[in-house]
Amino acid sequence: MGATLTGWLRREHDAFRAILDEMEETLKQDSPEVRLTALLGRLLPALSAHERVERDLLYPALLEHVKPMDPRLIDVFEEAHESVHEKTDALRSAIEDRGAALGRLVAAADFISLLREHLEEEEQTLFPLAEQKVPKAALADLGSRAALVGRIGGGKP
Repeated sequence: MGATLTGWLRREHDAFRAILDEMEETLKQDSPEVRLTALLGRLLPALSAHERVERDLLYPALLEHVKPMDPRLIDVFEEAHESVHEKTDALRSAIEDRGAALGRLVAAADFISLLREHLEEEEQTLFPLAEQKVPKAALADLGSRAALVGRIGGGKP
């Protein structure tokens, strides 16, 4: 049996943090644009697949097994995803503007900080809730489905 859904998501979070660490180190270099672009190229497809797993697997499992649960809790995390998208767009724009060194540093720092905060909030709120309320067998099945998404590059779970 593979990892549970929350175990899979946590491992993904750890991988994201490692890339964010690399981004922070890159910001200390002169002309970090190329390296930041490469790191975003690694991070964004994985974030997209990860977000899809949360939306298609985690959220429905929570809504099914946590009773009563206010569905607005999910909305809070969806709004956080939108904020990450906005920070991503701002960072891309700052990277493309070769004359905006300070803007690039600010945009990268904002992106890194927001994403770290979001990962932490999920780990302290959603994941423990799922581990307490969703049956272990269901979390294991969903973990297998999530792992399949990761292997095939973001296909439908």
